[in-house]
Amino acid sequence: MSRILVIDDDETILEFIQIVLEEDKHEVVSTTDSAAGLELLNRKRMDLVITDIFMPEPGGLQVIINIREKFPQTKILAITAGAKSLDYISLAKELGADRALQKPLEAGKLLATVRSLL
Repeated sequence: MSRILVIDDDETILEFIQIVLEEDKHEVVSTTDSAAGLELLNRKRMDLVITDIFMPEPGGLQVIINIREKFPQTKILAITAGAKSLDYISLAKELGADRALQKPLEAGKLLATVRSLL
């Protein structure tokens, strides 16, 4: 079983990801607050962090930078939606995200991506 932290300011997305991952037997911790997510990561080791790119400060790109600096072994999956999402996905990868997915998320693709990272 892997420990996964999910950070997204949209509670509906958080619930969807949590349900999908828990059904796949992962331990999931989630938060809508990116600063709280980073604090959780400081207290408890995670195998994977799934973070939205567009969130209130610190935004997802800063979250990726912080994780990569402090926890280089932790895998990062960036998620995002919007007209410029492809540009931000490329930037997220440059900053240290291992993989990225566009919203809306599909359960099968999410699981396949998570499994490939773990």
